[in-house]
Amino acid sequence: MADKTSLGSSDEDTFPTTLDESVMVMDKTLSQAKMLGTIQEHALELGRLKAEASALGDQVAKLNALMLNSPVHLAADQAIKVSEQQMLATARILQVDTTASKRVIFWGHFPSSLTPQEMTKLIFKHLDTTVFKPS
Repeated sequence: MADKTSLGSSDEDTFPTTLDESVMVMDKTLSQAKMLGTIQEHALELGRLKAEASALGDQVAKLNALMLNSPVHLAADQAIKVSEQQMLATARILQVDTTASKRVIFWGHFPSSLTPQEMTKLIFKHLDTTVFKPS
């Protein structure tokens, strides 16, 4: 049998090439079949994983519903609402106190003939200096 590099044209020279091509085609077909089998295995595995993920999502939804309906969650919601109401009530009281502290209420009547300076002296005379000390 002559080697492939010889220039002869006998059937013996072309037969190995045809055999090699057949082997290459068969190898290619086998590798494609293996790849197809691998792709099918991966598709099945992907389907299984999707089903598991869906089941886990359903379980999380059920747990979330249980948590939202639990007495502890409801009690916490009520405590937060009460706390918010108390904060708002305290804020209102502080606002009223702040507004009241900015006002000076004088009980009495001041003659309209007084000048502003005389009226100021009269007011300071009647103020309790232990509560309010002008700076």
